[in-house]
Amino acid sequence: MTAPVIEQTLTGCLFGRQSQASDKSIGDQLTTGRRDAEAEGIAITAEYTEGVSASWYSKAARDGWAQVWEDVRQLRWDILGVWEPSRADRGPDSWGAFLRLCREQGIKIRVVSHRRTYDLSVNRDLLSLLDDGNDSLRESMKISDRVTRGVAGAVEAGTPLGRPPLGYTRVKNAQNKVTGQVPDENAAVVKRIFDDAALGVALNEIARQLNADGQRNGAGKPWA
Repeated sequence: MTAPVIEQTLTGCLFGRQSQASDKSIGDQLTTGRRDAEAEGIAITAEYTEGVSASWYSKAARDGWAQVWEDVRQLRWDILGVWEPSRADRGPDSWGAFLRLCREQGIKIRVVSHRRTYDLSVNRDLLSLLDDGNDSLRESMKISDRVTRGVAGAVEAGTPLGRPPLGYTRVKNAQNKVTGQVPDENAAVVKRIFDDAALGVALNEIARQLNADGQRNGAGKPWA
């Protein structure tokens, strides 16, 4: 008598990351990923998201992506689903290390925009995703060059960069471009802090007095 064939359901994880230059939001990525997984017979058991850069140059902590790494080590699912490889990692060294770990653990990668599941035990699939990592690095480098040129141009023109410090408001021209910054109503608070510090008042006492007077810092929070 022939034993019945038992079909095993594949489990998967979805990872979504928001890119400033993309129109594919995290919600869209996950919604599309869920539909794709259902069509492919993959049961999604975990979802992780991030809103930080995956650039080779970024130093920001990536908690969601770190959890994906840990899940791969623990073999918690069979397939990782991403909208595109650049959503996962833009660093060729870390991306290569991740692909190697997935290959060793037998984890496949489903790239939804490619409509394809990559089996990393197949050399051609592995090389294809490694090439995608190099493409992501090229794009990160282009973005970095554009930002560097923009900063250099702003410095040469004397245009303020970043968020204005407490006590200043940005001035814009008719084209809504920043042309300078001037003191605002919070300038008195800044002057008060420096005057007290010059008199030898302890910083924690300055913070206590500001909070007692109902003052808030630039983020709208109590002083510390």
